[in-house]
Amino acid sequence: MFLYQILKEMLENLYYITSIGLFAGIVVASRQLKIMKADIQAKNKRASVEKSIEYLHWFATEFIPQFEDYQNKLSGKRINIYPNIKNRAFTFNSEINLKSPNVVESIKHKNNCGATTLINQLEFFSAAMMSGLADEELAFNPLADAFCRFVELNYDVYCDARNGVRETLFTHTIELYIMWKERLESLHLQKEKQVIEEKMSKIKHKSIKILGNE
Repeated sequence: MFLYQILKEMLENLYYITSIGLFAGIVVASRQLKIMKADIQAKNKRASVEKSIEYLHWFATEFIPQFEDYQNKLSGKRINIYPNIKNRAFTFNSEINLKSPNVVESIKHKNNCGATTLINQLEFFSAAMMSGLADEELAFNPLADAFCRFVELNYDVYCDARNGVRETLFTHTIELYIMWKERLESLHLQKEKQVIEEKMSKIKHKSIKILGNE
């Protein structure tokens, strides 16, 4: 009986010590996982920034010159530009379709001047942004305006390229355009609001006292 009591106490103490060790091990492992996670996130962020810089360089040194050359080739030709795209599906509808001679002529001129090559290049760029491979927020300020202008210039080309069973084409470009366009519009409204508030702050409010209330 005495031996049983000793063994019982030893096992209880061993269990207690083991529990403390197990808990300590879990705490240490948890901290190590957090450190590893932070390290991985930092590496991913650095990789994303580096990739973003690569795409910024490509856009500035390769795409923009091609875009400018494309615009020069279109100069003097009858083409359509769509600065306010309401149809976010980028498909033909009652407002824009191949029944309109102007639309057909515009698409023909743009394709002859190299639109297809440029919209394909921009889709690869957009895929990198939308997948998180590159940081789209980092690219937004320097690139969003030119990106949106290109898409709006070639809206009819996109509709034609996505016509019928091909409506899944260029989805990354469309998604990035919608996101960046809305962000640009929001920034524009914020600037307008700031200007209005500054003008209102300069207005001096005067009133005339009613006789007898001096």
